[in-house]
Amino acid sequence: MKKFYSILAIAVATLSFNAFAGKKETKKTEQPSITQEQMEEAMKLGAPSDAHKKLDAFVGNWTYTGKFWMDPSQKKPEVMTGTNENEWILGGRFLQAKATGEATNEWPAFEGMGLTGYDNVKQEYTSTWVDNMSTSTMSAAASFDDKAKTLTEEGSYFCPMTKSERHYRAMWKVTGKDSYKYISYMKDENGKEYKAMEIDYKRAK
Repeated sequence: MKKFYSILAIAVATLSFNAFAGKKETKKTEQPSITQEQMEEAMKLGAPSDAHKKLDAFVGNWTYTGKFWMDPSQKKPEVMTGTNENEWILGGRFLQAKATGEATNEWPAFEGMGLTGYDNVKQEYTSTWVDNMSTSTMSAAASFDDKAKTLTEEGSYFCPMTKSERHYRAMWKVTGKDSYKYISYMKDENGKEYKAMEIDYKRAK
């Protein structure tokens, strides 16, 4: 038995040596040099732009009343009230939202947070959202309509009930100096869109 292990050890050592010996030394790939012009362009694209300023209307402390429909057959929506704080972070590059909601008979106290910004490279708005109702991250791409003062986004998340990816469409609409509305739409089993959420925000006094 000892002889068998000795032979096995020698075989492994021989194979390892041959593999190492047969390995050719790889040449280091030279990195392309970055020009001053490229550096300046990168700095420009990495800074807040006029597109970011369009989100200023959502900055501040807010109170909200939200209505939620789990599916199209639900006639009476669930209602939640709470507060929302939107502020610029990282030098005005991302709008951070922190929301809290009061507990109801059906739901525990709510906590959520999101980031919304503008990608200067892709030339589109982006948003992400997480909360204490799910372990999934919602993510979306969006565009801003200046005339309608509305940010429209389309994204997806992983639904814990259906255990599948679901897509949604949502709008952030400025309705006044001290108010805005958030409406999101989902699709039912037949692919028909229905309103799943409507939240009215009022600036906190």
